Amino acid sequence: MREGGSIPIVNEFKRILRADTLLLGLALPDDNAHSPNEKFNLDCFAKGQRMSAYLWQELSAQSSNSALKRSTGNPTTFV
Repeated sequence: MREGGSIPIVNEFKRILRADTLLLGLALPDDNAHSPNEKFNLDCFAKGQRMSAYLWQELSAQSSNSALKRSTGNPTTFV
């Protein structure tokens, strides 16, 4: 489990925009977020970029699957 604080705007996204939010922690515990000696490892940044690419592909597949279910009434499983 990761450490981190709350981000109050998330509640507003849901309430006003009716949008779900996915927060992903990419920093390490010793990155000292919001401190004078804050850092972010470039390896974590690169892995975060790859994770984001995979995430968008997966979300797109989920969205396509949902649209297919709505248009045909038939569930489809992607493996």
